[in-house]
Amino acid sequence: MAMYGEGQETEVTKLSKINSAGLINLRIHRLFEDANRHCRAGKFLAWNGDLDRVWMELAGDVDPGKKTDKEWKELNEKLDKVGAIKNWKTIDGFSELTEEEKKRQKRQYEKINDKELMLRRLQNKQGKGTAYQDDIETYMDD
Repeated sequence: MAMYGEGQETEVTKLSKINSAGLINLRIHRLFEDANRHCRAGKFLAWNGDLDRVWMELAGDVDPGKKTDKEWKELNEKLDKVGAIKNWKTIDGFSELTEEEKKRQKRQYEKINDKELMLRRLQNKQGKGTAYQDDIETYMDD
C-alpha cells in the first residue's frame, strides 16, 4: 500500500498480529525430513513432491517473475526434460535396472537434488534455515 505525504511515496508493510514463523519452520523441517527419507528410499516422485511443498512454504516471500521464481521454474523444466519422474528400485525381483534406466535415474537424482539445494539456500537467504545469528552476538557487534 503506497502512502503519499509531502511529495514522497513510502511503502507501508502490514504485519500480522500473530506470527506463524515457528509453525512454517516446523512444516519445512518435517518436509525436509520426508524428502531425505524418500530420496534414500529411491522414491523420487515423493521426494520431488516434498520439495514442491517446501517451495510453497517459501514462495510467499518470493517476488513473482524475479530471479528466484525464474530459477525454480527452470529447475522444474530441466527435470521435465529427463522424463516422467518415477520411484526407482535397484532390484525388482530378479531383474535389475537397464543401463538406460540407470542413466535416467542418475539424471533425475541430479535434477531433484538441484531443486533441494536451491530450496535450502533460499531458506537460509530468507532467514528460515540454518544460517543463524544470536541476538547477543548482534548486540556485542554493535
